[in-house]
Amino acid sequence: KGEDHVENICDGGVYLYNRNRCSGDWAYHFDLSGGVYCQYDVLALLQSMKIEEKRHPNILEMRANRLLNAADDATAKYHLGTSQKSLSAIPTHPSILILAINRVQDVFQAPLATPQKFEYGGISVTKTEVHDKPTVDPTDPASLLTLLDEEWYLDGSKYKSNLFNSSHIGDFFIKQSHSSNLDNERLTDVDTSESASPPPKVSVLIPVHRGPPDAASHSIISIIMQPIEEIHSSEGGSHHNEAFLSPMQIVLVDDRCNDGSIDSMIASCNELVKNRKGVSLQLRDHRSGRTFQQQESNTDDQRVSIWIDIVDSPQGGIACALNHGLSYCSADLVARMDADDVATPHRLLSQISFMRANPSFAAVGTSTVLFSEGNQCSDLILPYDNLTQSTDSCLLSLRPSLSISDPGFMAWAMFFTCSISHPSVTFRKNVIQKLGGYDVSISYCEDYDLWLRLLDKHSRSIICIPFHGLWHRKHNQSSSSVGLKIQKEEADQASCRAMEQIFQSTSGGHGPLALDHISTLRNPSSAKSP
Repeated sequence: KGEDHVENICDGGVYLYNRNRCSGDWAYHFDLSGGVYCQYDVLALLQSMKIEEKRHPNILEMRANRLLNAADDATAKYHLGTSQKSLSAIPTHPSILILAINRVQDVFQAPLATPQKFEYGGISVTKTEVHDKPTVDPTDPASLLTLLDEEWYLDGSKYKSNLFNSSHIGDFFIKQSHSSNLDNERLTDVDTSESASPPPKVSVLIPVHRGPPDAASHSIISIIMQPIEEIHSSEGGSHHNEAFLSPMQIVLVDDRCNDGSIDSMIASCNELVKNRKGVSLQLRDHRSGRTFQQQESNTDDQRVSIWIDIVDSPQGGIACALNHGLSYCSADLVARMDADDVATPHRLLSQISFMRANPSFAAVGTSTVLFSEGNQCSDLILPYDNLTQSTDSCLLSLRPSLSISDPGFMAWAMFFTCSISHPSVTFRKNVIQKLGGYDVSISYCEDYDLWLRLLDKHSRSIICIPFHGLWHRKHNQSSSSVGLKIQKEEADQASCRAMEQIFQSTSGGHGPLALDHISTLRNPSSAKSP
């Protein structure tokens, strides 16, 4: 108990963490806005406060958090319920956005939205620059009520496409809802004429060596559902200017797959879309030894358009398969996926939105949760489990892998470990191709080598968004579980090359580094005693 772990709920889940190990916002557990608490615990907190501590909201919060910290002391007189309740929880997906009109911000120094800094329809302006519109002042309730009358609302997509280092921010983004009708038309009005062949908005690259078939089917269903859910979200009132995920291309690379995984994936896709209105699926099989096949379904209504290209890898190995598949990817943005993992709802939409809003980044990953089959069954339910014929009966959540959301820290940490989960990444195709793609001489660390070369060219180009985007399967058939000795040697060599390049560019020259020294830096426990 007390270790970080994940309980799965609804579409995403929650991260449970021990507050004793945290600082900053993570240690600020009692907040009058946005928190969910047990009634008994709130009453216990209030009964332990003096009257004057309850009169000021900032002081009330401060005192409540001190009481919570004190409750973790075994000798404390104050307790929460029947246990100390040392764990706190946050959702794995963004879930709430609050505009707090704070008129008593004289204790804490949280940033405040002001008339001098906010965005109006996506453009940074001051209230004096807004013409023929209501006066906009985020600190004035009357002004905000006028905005509501004019159907202006907080622009959730704008907040999601930015990274913030605190839960309390001062940015104010608004959007007028009457544009939603136009947005919905853009999302649903697709030219279905034969001459229209718009390029895909995103290509999803999936190499397939072995699934197994049930896992491979679950994997591709979790991708197919992403643009379908985007359309459903738009119909429910969550709008952006255009469909970000449709048309979508999926490139399956047949890397000597002989367990039926690819056939299972295609059958699952056809079954999923056959009775879904507004979803068009095209299959194009380019594999050698087969007559080129193209199948189409639901072509009358194409609010969601998906096509799947199946190609042969020219030779064995994950790096070769990825490079070959990348050459078939038609979109500028390419999302990676493995054939045994499961994408969470809204993973691709979150990443594509972020990349379009932040052109300086070349690759973006997400947080992941590692899971495996085990002898002991748990209550773990993976996303889209109800859409699959999966035989996974005993799934065990191993641990969350939380992302690094600061690009500078990411670049530094990458010297010592691969700090981004490869199948969670979406990257810019042209940037990766300019680097020469994946190094085919590397068997197990092709991704780590690629990220280090990318950071050498663009030092702040990789980032992760703090979003649970992938369930990452670990089992005996995973290639990363085989050849651990080779994997470690390749990783040490890649790190050594990257460090030598840094020394060469910053100090004007440096002799070769000792590989055993690099290995010790990356794994201090392996250091030999003098």
